[in-house]
Amino acid sequence: MQFERTIGIDYSGAGKPNHAKPGLSVFMTEQGSPACEIPPPSGYKNWKRRELTEWLTSRLAESTPTIAAIDHAFSFPKPYFEKYKLELSWDKFLEDFYEHWPTHKHAVKPLREGKNEEAKKAQARLGETNWLRETEKRCKKRKHPANSVFDFKKKQGQVATSTHAGLSFLWQMRKCESLSDLHIWPFDEGKVGDDKSCLVEAYPRLYKCDDYEKKFYSNKTYSKSEHARDAFVTASWLRDMDNDKGELQSYLDLESQLPKEALERAKYEGWIIGTPKIEE
Repeated sequence: MQFERTIGIDYSGAGKPNHAKPGLSVFMTEQGSPACEIPPPSGYKNWKRRELTEWLTSRLAESTPTIAAIDHAFSFPKPYFEKYKLELSWDKFLEDFYEHWPTHKHAVKPLREGKNEEAKKAQARLGETNWLRETEKRCKKRKHPANSVFDFKKKQGQVATSTHAGLSFLWQMRKCESLSDLHIWPFDEGKVGDDKSCLVEAYPRLYKCDDYEKKFYSNKTYSKSEHARDAFVTASWLRDMDNDKGELQSYLDLESQLPKEALERAKYEGWIIGTPKIEE
């Protein structure tokens, strides 16, 4: 076991960053234990995005080797970089996004649809709904359809709102001094050190199985929502893959999985942990 703690986060982009929303859910395992639901430290029934960012930052800054997974995209597809002439660098992308989409202060919808200066600036950085990252294409080929980060239509698996809401907070975490040793995968070079913590992008649909479903619904203490279920599944899958003969480490080792072109794209487009390997 490389990580002593796993954290699964089901994210939501609804409302303002300081508003408590039921779409946010957190589960955690420690030392191989069953996943437990983590309530907001504020005492509210539901988490707030800003509160969640602060809590996660504190956990990842601790000395306990931790892998945390959030279920929104960590970056945008290659055509976005090309359209706006952005350097093929994740840090440069995040910096540009943070400048145009201040979702750490505002809700996503007013920025998308508003007419004030902040909204106009955000609308100067839009994408097409047919643009997909390489990792999303591979999920789709394996019957795990992943939606475009620019498709804001209300439907199952919509990730556009949560992604646009979460990226600004990722930039804040990236710049946080207390997280200077945090490995954000797959953007940081090299392998995750044995005593280091790691932050990854998750897609709960890849990890669901009957065993996880039974364990979740049989526990009377868990909140019975699809958001709680997805956070539970993610934290449990990370724990089990870390226990299973190095399976998690093989997922983290993209160099052994991907052809050169896909690997280069993953360094700035990002990658979903557990994406099925598809032979070229």
